[in-house]
Amino acid sequence: MKKLLAAAALVCTFSMPAHAVTTIFSDNFNANSDAVPGTPSGWTLNSGQVDVIGDNVIFDWYPGNGNYVDLDGSAGALGQSSFMISNTIANYVSGRVYNFSFDYGINHNDGSDTDRVILGIFDSTNNIFQDLINVDADALNHSSSTFLLASLAGIANYNFAGQIYIKGLSVGAVDQSGGIVDNVSVTLSPVPLPGAALLLMSGLLGLGGVSRFRRKA
Repeated sequence: MKKLLAAAALVCTFSMPAHAVTTIFSDNFNANSDAVPGTPSGWTLNSGQVDVIGDNVIFDWYPGNGNYVDLDGSAGALGQSSFMISNTIANYVSGRVYNFSFDYGINHNDGSDTDRVILGIFDSTNNIFQDLINVDADALNHSSSTFLLASLAGIANYNFAGQIYIKGLSVGAVDQSGGIVDNVSVTLSPVPLPGAALLLMSGLLGLGGVSRFRRKA
């Protein structure tokens, strides 16, 4: 199967961006009202069930962060394997650097099961699902009110139209409480200028300075 991302270390071989970072996708779920169960707007729930909580209304385990999504929704065993995919389709271009990130936490009512949060991308051009980030939400402090950040940066190695998806996997006793996700984001890094080109530009600027000095003399 084709790989979406090359080694992230390659990102550091260039410098001096030509333009600003571009946001490809972003959702903080604050456009939604609390709903237990409920599907956030702009997403399609392909399986399972999720809850939209927070905003100082229902189960606001992370105050000050607006709304967020519990990936083990209030639907018994149905919520233990949830999969939601964004309706937004973006074009990913070979050779460009993309940054994927989200905040994650754990429902404080979570019981004895284990909970993971997975972010991936669906390559609709080639019909490929690829998991990119996989974190263990159950390992978190179940009483903490601070989200953790999960992120990945890498270079796309082929062109396709893609959609972001989020999976919640809860294994064990049914407790209708699981991993929480917020602030899902994909950004495109600036087009870099290779180091050799920068050296050439510096040399040309230096020659220009010498030429002007000679004309004045």
